[in-house]
Amino acid sequence: MALVPAITREVRALDPSQPLADVKPLNAYLGQSVAQRRFSMTMLAIFSGAALVPAALGARESTVATMVVREALGVVGLGLLLGTTGALALTRVLASLLYEVSPTDPATFLSVAVVLGAWRRPRAIFRRDARLAWIRLSR
Repeated sequence: MALVPAITREVRALDPSQPLADVKPLNAYLGQSVAQRRFSMTMLAIFSGAALVPAALGARESTVATMVVREALGVVGLGLLLGTTGALALTRVLASLLYEVSPTDPATFLSVAVVLGAWRRPRAIFRRDARLAWIRLSR
């Protein structure tokens, strides 16, 4: 990272119109690109390990499955509770922006949740592809 200012200065001297932003080592970009997958695999390993402990102690398969599902539902329930509470708290802010729709309308809440949930993956793909396109264009 000590060479970044010198490299930036040289690139600017050669071509001042060349865009330079967020300069980091390639390892940092690679780390960001696999961070989501690494997190998912880590969580899978943790939950698999947690499921193996009772199995190793002689628990039946159905008992282990029930335990895992119960823990997962607890996390999902907590997320739903916190998300709904936060959304309801923001309805006062949003009330002035809505026309002929109640801020606490269940259909509106469900629609927004579906839209936001459906938009998450394409947005992530677009961000990744946009970064790759920028890297290709900047060569």
